[in-house]
Amino acid sequence: MSVDLVAEVLASCARTPRATAIIDAKGREVTFGALRERSLRVRDTLVSAGLRPGEGVLYAVRPSPEAIAVALGVVGAGGTLILADPGLAPGVLEARLRVASPGWVVAESLLYLVTSARPLRGLVRRRGVLLPALGRAAARHAYTGPWLPGVPGRAIRLDGGHAGSLRPGAGDGGTGSGGPGAGGPGPGVAGWGAAGSGAAGSGAAGSGVAGPRGMGSGTPGSSAAGSGVAGSSAAGSSAAGSGVAGSSAAGAGVAGAGVAGSGVAGAGVGGGGPGGIPGAGGGPGGDRLAGGGASEVRGAELESPAAVIFTSGTTAHPRGVVHTRASLAAGLEIFRARFPLQPGDVVHTDGLMLGLPALIGGATWSMPGATMQGREITHLYQVPVEAARLESVPPSVRHLLLGSAPAPPAVLKKCMAMTNGQVHSIYAMTEALPISVASAEEKLDYPQGDLLGPPLPGVGVRVTEEQELIVSGPHIARGYLGEAPLTEVPTGDLVRLDADGNIVLLGRKKDMLLRDGFNIYPSLYEPSIAALPGVREAAIVGLADPETGDEEVVLALVAGEGFQEGAVRRRLPDLMDAGALPDRIVVLPELPVSGRSQKLDRAALREIVN
Repeated sequence: MSVDLVAEVLASCARTPRATAIIDAKGREVTFGALRERSLRVRDTLVSAGLRPGEGVLYAVRPSPEAIAVALGVVGAGGTLILADPGLAPGVLEARLRVASPGWVVAESLLYLVTSARPLRGLVRRRGVLLPALGRAAARHAYTGPWLPGVPGRAIRLDGGHAGSLRPGAGDGGTGSGGPGAGGPGPGVAGWGAAGSGAAGSGAAGSGVAGPRGMGSGTPGSSAAGSGVAGSSAAGSSAAGSGVAGSSAAGAGVAGAGVAGSGVAGAGVGGGGPGGIPGAGGGPGGDRLAGGGASEVRGAELESPAAVIFTSGTTAHPRGVVHTRASLAAGLEIFRARFPLQPGDVVHTDGLMLGLPALIGGATWSMPGATMQGREITHLYQVPVEAARLESVPPSVRHLLLGSAPAPPAVLKKCMAMTNGQVHSIYAMTEALPISVASAEEKLDYPQGDLLGPPLPGVGVRVTEEQELIVSGPHIARGYLGEAPLTEVPTGDLVRLDADGNIVLLGRKKDMLLRDGFNIYPSLYEPSIAALPGVREAAIVGLADPETGDEEVVLALVAGEGFQEGAVRRRLPDLMDAGALPDRIVVLPELPVSGRSQKLDRAALREIVN
């Protein structure tokens, strides 16, 4: 029986409305009741404004509790989230938007500003935020935060007044970090607040708009105080004045770069921007759409699209993965069955795959910020390259979870040394979240190949004659944008199933090398080589002979303490088939990585060793 993602989250919110649902990047807390109320009001506002079921919504809100509430509201209204990665080249993003054809844009007012004002647009592009001018998109527009220049005149405001934004430190019964909110003193947990109440000067944290990993990631920004929306942020700074001088672009790739009144001071906050339509909350004198109490969740087609996530393809032919409310909910349930989450647990992650199961289970979602200390984190999620940089983890951590990219043995060993809890590696793909889980101990003890673990309950797998892994189950994506529906998903990974039913990775289908008629699967050998004394990382690539097509096999190593190339060479015959032994070894200071998940960039590595 299919379940509804939004209904699951809102039902959990209703069970424990006073408990802490989310801790934001600055350590401020938001209750389950506040999250539920905000999500329902966003949903009702969009429905009243005419959002049609299945209509695409380009989603550009920085990581924050508000971002979660807006996403739930959009999907609850029947919209399809189109996740925009701000680090993409403009041509790639524009090509993807042409294919997706969103009917709506939902973004923070600050992102409308920084993508429309020429000086700011150049500044944020230099910091890696490459979003096009959002206000020029031929679509309906809605925004969060105070009105700022760049917000289209007829845009619908999703917060303020009765449709108040989710604001840590402001609200009915919350004090947060900056003083009492509109509701007076409370237990230090954020609730609701109207525009004009709250704590001035709270800055936004986190660069990035929701992307394939979920809510993006980044470093805390700082705000520039001014009169009006001093240091405005998605997390909820105050609207205590009449101007917008000093609003900060922190978190959008412009850490602490203040506008400081340059053509912005004096822009009204309370009524939105010029040209707003009555009843839409977009302009002066316009009443906000949402009024009264938020209504209960409405029924929806569970198999209707909920999110489009672009993961592959070219500029000419972008490829977007389409997930439904049911497929996302099924994936989260599979994950929760493996890692049960309950009230009292604190899950530290910037990704939806672990954050939403936390909320459904009544646990607290902790969003990354400047520090993890003082949060009593029980479950910590890290991309391996991030885990490699950690110096310590809180002693409260019971489960350290690694995902989004393969975890080298050195990282597994480091994580095991840093925590008394369990270390796990999660195998998943955007089209099928998740597939399997293996512990660090199991992976390090496995004799040959990269152990991925047994398929999780509910996940179907089969292996083709070419050894490619095919995945099926209720959690797989509906399909690719504009293509026929999927019943199973080819992973592109070459695997074998051992006698115990474990999936063992041999390599990527496109990464397989061919030399003298012998098929070489890099991932079959790389973990064992990387586990050798003095070796930090290892990768195998092939350089094709332009005449014969045969490949020279190159082993690239990153040296660690005590590295001796001769000792490594002597051990290789014990770890590799004779037909796979490298033609040469190259020692590099580091291996090239790419993308948000920082995966090994084999194409770049081939260029380096060629």
